[in-house]
Amino acid sequence: MHAVRAIFVLCSMLVPLVAHAQEPPRKATVTVFVLTAAGLISDFDGADAQRRRNIGDTVQAMEAGMGWANLHSTAKGQEPIFCAPHVFHPSAEQSIDLIRRAVKNNPDAGKEPWEVVLLLALEETYPCPPK
Repeated sequence: MHAVRAIFVLCSMLVPLVAHAQEPPRKATVTVFVLTAAGLISDFDGADAQRRRNIGDTVQAMEAGMGWANLHSTAKGQEPIFCAPHVFHPSAEQSIDLIRRAVKNNPDAGKEPWEVVLLLALEETYPCPPK
């Protein structure tokens, strides 16, 4: 009886392996989530304190990355996209307000990815002097 039970247990363990081996290969899919500027503002305004901090941190990190990319381009002799003051450490609220003002001034910007709107707002807020 123990041998029959052992064979049954062994066979039941192999069934998923055989079934898995017969599955057709799956194609990889990628879902891209794009948060618009209007969506970011709405999420920020409706969020609790912790979520507001998280959104603010994300926006500040993106803005800092744009600043570093701008600095890197300038070091390579390319024209900067924006010319922020040398001491440039905006708060999360200030960064989100840049996006908010851009959408207020151009409602169609609310439909664009918030990162693009932020970059364009930096360019408009901190224009580079003409050469």
